Order: sequence, then structure tokens, then C-alpha cells
Amino acid sequence: MKDKEKGKLFYSISLAIQMGLIIAIPLTLILFLGVYLDKRFNTLPFLTFLFTILALIFVYFELKILLFPFFKKEKEHDHDIPST
Repeated sequence: MKDKEKGKLFYSISLAIQMGLIIAIPLTLILFLGVYLDKRFNTLPFLTFLFTILALIFVYFELKILLFPFFKKEKEHDHDIPST
């Protein structure tokens, strides 16, 4: 395997791991926080639902920040390829 191909492979793997962590960690922590606070204040499912929606919004923007340079590179690369 060439060095350039190895670099692309490792970049893809690291991107996948980062995406997984960006999705899993905030959603899990916020879900547990929402359930805890709902039990504490006796507001079950309100805070869990609210915090889950906020976590999804956070995850969306974090993924957008992470993936924006990748899609920008792909778009620039598409312009380099002449159409037939």
C-alpha cells in the first residue's frame, strides 16, 4: 500500500471515530442528565426530551464543523475533473 493510500485510509478511520464520539458522548451524557433531573424535579419526560433535542442540535453543528472541510475538498476536487 502506498503512503498516500495509507494516509487516506487513516484519515477515513479517524474521521469515522471522531463522528462516532461526537454523536455518542453528548447524547449519552445529556440523556442521563435529563433523566436524572426529571426524577429529581418530578418532570418526567419533559427535561429528557428538551435536553435530547438540544443535544441533537449540538451534534448537528459539531458534525457540520467536522465535515465541512471534507466536503469542501470534495467539491473542489469535482471541479478539477473535466466532464466528458
